[in-house]
Amino acid sequence: MRRMWTLTALLTTSIVGTSVALLGQQQVDQKPLAFEVASVKPNTSGDPLGISGFGTSGPTPSQFTAKNAALDRIIAIGFGLRDEQMINLPGWTHTERFDIVAKYPDGTAFNAQDEAGMLRSLLAERFKLHTHRETRELPVYDLVLARRDHRLGPSLRLSTETSRVSPPAQGLIQAQAAPIGLLVLILSPMVQRLVVDRTGLTGHYDFELRWTSDGPAASSPSATAGNPSLFTAVEEQLGLKLESTTGPVDVVVIDHVERPTPD
Repeated sequence: MRRMWTLTALLTTSIVGTSVALLGQQQVDQKPLAFEVASVKPNTSGDPLGISGFGTSGPTPSQFTAKNAALDRIIAIGFGLRDEQMINLPGWTHTERFDIVAKYPDGTAFNAQDEAGMLRSLLAERFKLHTHRETRELPVYDLVLARRDHRLGPSLRLSTETSRVSPPAQGLIQAQAAPIGLLVLILSPMVQRLVVDRTGLTGHYDFELRWTSDGPAASSPSATAGNPSLFTAVEEQLGLKLESTTGPVDVVVIDHVERPTPD
């Protein structure tokens, strides 16, 4: 069964992953930051997944916490990956769960790239994770203009407002003065493929997207009742279209990983 994330967690992972990629080689000669102390313990409670203290936009967190988390979710966050970008993960990394509490260094300024680096260092130390990166030809979606006359949909228009993105809700995304690249970041984890911007649209846009969500949070029928599927909503409301194709995708190949020794 495909594991479902909240849209907030998916979006955080995508944005952090993009930031890490853009960082490139800038930190090659810099000593990476590390958590001051970390605890890793097995969890067999069956409680819901909970992750906090990573990629937050509020006050600087004091610690990263993951409750009842499968290791593949932690690797995905540390590397900014989606499921299809992680190659050769052993089966137990999907099913066995862990509690992780890791304290951020006191008095040190850090950003999303630093956070991801600290998490990768923890994975290497405690789970003996070794990886390498490759580029593989995988299924992707091209985001293109849906209409021959290039007219946009009623819910996508050039913006004159101040940039703002509303917190994602079930089956609803709203943004003001946002580049199309942000929409691409939002859509990629939702369709479980890399989405490539082929629209040719520049500038900043206001957009609103309403669709019928089949995620676990859609327990209230009123949340998305009467809305179309995501693919239909993108075309009807935004005047854009997701076209299935293949293209080069950056992946991380898992060379080695072990179960941790409990604290």
